[in-house]
Amino acid sequence: MRCGTCRTADPGDGSGKWVSVKNSDSYIQINADGSLSGNNFTNYKQYRVIDDQKIEFVHQNGTATILNYKLNGNSLEINGACIEACGSRFKK
Repeated sequence: MRCGTCRTADPGDGSGKWVSVKNSDSYIQINADGSLSGNNFTNYKQYRVIDDQKIEFVHQNGTATILNYKLNGNSLEINGACIEACGSRFKK
């Protein structure tokens, strides 16, 4: 999925807003075999969908991180990699 990316970061008070990333060539390719490629989320080598809200990403060193995701049409939103609210939104 190409990143006509939007990103959000929230300082912890709920005021964070999605902001478009202009001129971004950032992308993530999520393959049916569980592998990942691209120039975003490069610390991860594999993924596994846990359910309709959670996805597990496996780091290059073998440890795993579970993040929240939302798939809506051609849009994929991945959240939860920060202490405060933050996320990335990709468009296919």
